[in-house]
Amino acid sequence: MMNNQEHREAAETVSHLIKGIEIAMLITVTEEGPVSRPMKMQEVEFAENPLFPDKSDTDKYGHLQQHPEVKARAARD
Repeated sequence: MMNNQEHREAAETVSHLIKGIEIAMLITVTEEGPVSRPMKMQEVEFAENPLFPDKSDTDKYGHLQQHPEVKARAARD
């Protein structure tokens, strides 16, 4: 398990790697299995957790409430 400093360094590395990427795939889990969907990245200077803003009245939000573990995929052109 990472300590706080290791976690912050890893988060900074990921933040640097994904900087400038506008769209990423957010993968959530439903009762039927995994669901992938494109999401627009929110531009932030540094975030320990990339942000995918969304409304609380969506299916995706419900999926996250039931299964908060997610995966995200991002790639450059």
